[in-house]
Amino acid sequence: KIFIKGLPWVTAESELRDYFKDCGKIKSVELPLQADGRSSGTAYIEFSKRTETDKALELDGSTWPGTQRWLKIEEAREKTPKGMNSGGVRPNGCDTVFVGNLPWDVTEDQMREVFGSCGEINQVRLAMGEDGGFRGFGHVQFTSGEPCDAAVQLAGTDVNGRAIRVDYAPPRERKSFGEGGRGGRSPMGGRGGSFSPGGRGRGGGGRGGRDGGRGGGGFINKNKGSIVAAQGKKMT
Repeated sequence: KIFIKGLPWVTAESELRDYFKDCGKIKSVELPLQADGRSSGTAYIEFSKRTETDKALELDGSTWPGTQRWLKIEEAREKTPKGMNSGGVRPNGCDTVFVGNLPWDVTEDQMREVFGSCGEINQVRLAMGEDGGFRGFGHVQFTSGEPCDAAVQLAGTDVNGRAIRVDYAPPRERKSFGEGGRGGRSPMGGRGGSFSPGGRGRGGGGRGGRDGGRGGGGFINKNKGSIVAAQGKKMT
């Protein structure tokens, strides 16, 4: 996985995939936002092989097409980029956490098991990319804000071999939460695209920050298969 800095403030996932397509097979693209909901100008890209990652690292110092921006490309470290809200004081009105570096086979039930001890969960959303594949991150919304404080303390928990990242998701950052994809389980019954009280809803797509992906991404209930009970802070 690589970490990229210096991207234009408006950059689509499809543009990043096109820029790095010659490096190899891209497994996921993540475009983090700042705490205020604006673009961070950074991205994470995960490749399927080490040799592909090395090829991408060779592009360090190259310029983004049509601009004079030179890119800083380095090996990704599992830490939150400067400017993102990690831990600290919970933002006003925040009842949701962002969960990153999730394994590809994670399920909604597994997410509920990991975060269930923090408080009552309202909904779990797992992000899907433009190609229909899981993007490796999601959100957990609680019925109140206090459980978020306990949830961010779970950063580093091992889920199927991956140390997850957990950050507060301020309300402004997720203003389109639930758009673009099917809703997860709701305590009100049924499935809703935007927390509807019942039935099956469809979101509006478009730009939704982390929650709606970029240009066609969305969220889906990715509940498949069974889970193995947690032992301590490790999920397998």
